[in-house]
Amino acid sequence: MKKPNKLIKISHWPQGHNYAFSIRDDDLSYFTRPEQLDQIYSEAWKNKFIVSFATIPNHKASDTLNVPPSYRNKHTFHSINNNISLIEYIIDKNKLVDILQHGYSHIDKENKLSPFLNYDKKQLVTLQDKSVPFMHDSEFFNLNYIKTEDKISKGKQILEDAFKKSITVLVTPQEYISRNIFKAAYLNNMSICGGINKKSLLKIPFTQLKYNNLIMVLYNYFISRANKNIIYDLSNIAKNTLLLTTYRHYWNKYTERADSNYNYNKAIQIIKEKESIGGYFIMLNHYWEYYYDWEKDITNSLLHEYFNKILYFVNKNTNAWKCSISELSSWISLRQNIKISIKKNEITIDSPNKIKGLCLEHPPGYELSISEKEVIKCRSNKSIFNIDKGTTHVQYHK
Repeated sequence: MKKPNKLIKISHWPQGHNYAFSIRDDDLSYFTRPEQLDQIYSEAWKNKFIVSFATIPNHKASDTLNVPPSYRNKHTFHSINNNISLIEYIIDKNKLVDILQHGYSHIDKENKLSPFLNYDKKQLVTLQDKSVPFMHDSEFFNLNYIKTEDKISKGKQILEDAFKKSITVLVTPQEYISRNIFKAAYLNNMSICGGINKKSLLKIPFTQLKYNNLIMVLYNYFISRANKNIIYDLSNIAKNTLLLTTYRHYWNKYTERADSNYNYNKAIQIIKEKESIGGYFIMLNHYWEYYYDWEKDITNSLLHEYFNKILYFVNKNTNAWKCSISELSSWISLRQNIKISIKKNEITIDSPNKIKGLCLEHPPGYELSISEKEVIKCRSNKSIFNIDKGTTHVQYHK
């Protein structure tokens, strides 16, 4: 039987939550109308879900569906700074919204593989020719380091000037990842969300790898077979946090009732899995997909119906930390820097940062106490408290 101190560990998530749940919506830009967002997210915001908008700083009016028909194919550039009503709307939402950086102009050349419109069914249809991957249409594809860093730093500055906040997470168009993107993101103090897979992990510069963490992940996954939460652990193998998109809530999954039910059940299955292993779930949306070619009201009612159904399930049936992607990235980084040691009946926690809502998991029946601090026991095996920067001593006993 394991000793009690062998069973004490820092929970993955704050406030005793079992897993993290985030919503990412790509392509917010100069062209976005606030009323489009209200129609999609009013119910989500009532239930305190946070939407992280991956925002295009200087959107190019190319021949793609995330550009309104009246601007499409003009090849002009449109800074989000010029959409004052949208900026005011986002700022007014305060903690219910989050801003991520989505490239600079999104595309520099024509996207020959964009979905096209079916005017009879009012649906988007994907072209079948997949000989060239979508990511090749990213503005960053095959771009050298100087141009890559220039786009990222300029785009970040535009967004920070517009929304008066620090931008800490980068989402590249088509989730394209390169060695130059890793280097430029790190230089600009940004985490990366999306596009993290076996191939992209090989592009992490050697100077940005955390070798101790990488060795631990490889050992747990390939040798001990003890790692069921490899996606979480991969977040910490580089000096900038890496986050993987979990579920893509795309229009082509929700055009018929039978397909909608299938994909809804698939999403719920993934959510249950993430909760059971203490992982995170990032749900990806594109607001413009809800509106057939930028019509005034939502036209893909199934897409919207099942989006709200997924959120209803999360709200009623799971213990989720509803967080922004910026918060998610920050928390993973903060937690990674916490050191814990246990001797007899004392737990010593060292942290370079002040942290609210830290949760310790421990054997049922044990009590934790900290001098002059409140400890909240949220379950028989979880206790929550705040810690200051430096060393915190926690006493535990039956």
